[in-house]
Amino acid sequence: MLLWSPLFPEEMSLPNNMLSDDSAQSLVRVLSVNPIKMLDLTNNKIGCEGAKIIGKYVKAGLVATRVSSTIPLKHNGKPFASDTRYLAQGNVGGGGGGAGAGGPSQTGKCRLRRLILALNLVGKEGCENLCQGLETNKTLTHLDMSTNELDVASCKAIARMLQANTTLRYYLYVVQPK
Repeated sequence: MLLWSPLFPEEMSLPNNMLSDDSAQSLVRVLSVNPIKMLDLTNNKIGCEGAKIIGKYVKAGLVATRVSSTIPLKHNGKPFASDTRYLAQGNVGGGGGGAGAGGPSQTGKCRLRRLILALNLVGKEGCENLCQGLETNKTLTHLDMSTNELDVASCKAIARMLQANTTLRYYLYVVQPK
């Protein structure tokens, strides 16, 4: 169930949607055009690649470029309700785009203040990728990665990220014994 309301246009809640790594790529494309402050992806299937894509998005913000060849955004083979047909620069998840991609560019800086990735499949490598992006992020203040198959190496990546990131104040994670 997609929960987005014009009353709260800066918040997007997408729990329990079986969103995958491919869905994360499409979502980042949408967010690069329509930045929001809160994203809840609780209890989906976001894995290592999805965390990497989100990590690149939060790293320094992206610039969205309208492309001449439109790309439909899909989840489980069905188009999103608001198919914006944009790509993000910077090779996020393989997306291209650039100055010569056609059409004027618009800024779509990452404005996320709260990111909830609880109950996904991020794992060790995904956690490390996400943490690399979060090291330089200056907007995020809340992060929840609880119950994500994190291990001791993940905790070390989180500790390094928290030393570099001075804006993140609230962090929740759970390490499951393996």
